[in-house]
Amino acid sequence: RITYEEFKQISTAFGQQNDKHSQSIGVARSLLETIDTDKDGKLSQREVYNFVSQFKDVTEQAIGVVFYQLDTNRDNYINLAELQVSPQKITD
Repeated sequence: RITYEEFKQISTAFGQQNDKHSQSIGVARSLLETIDTDKDGKLSQREVYNFVSQFKDVTEQAIGVVFYQLDTNRDNYINLAELQVSPQKITD
């Protein structure tokens, strides 16, 4: 048996995890919609470079490293599922 206070703490902890997950999904969707210039539902390395280079002095090689980390299925594109794991990698 657990007390009401213990239940409340557990519920709060799960709620915070869901909030973080929901935020990550929202950020990933926003990034995908913004960066995906050809509207094919996935990001190419060129699209990511074109977006990031507007805000930072960055090399294509540096983008390639981040792109490789995010492109877990190695299809040379970043899809929503891959992006939502760590969307801040594109913006950092």
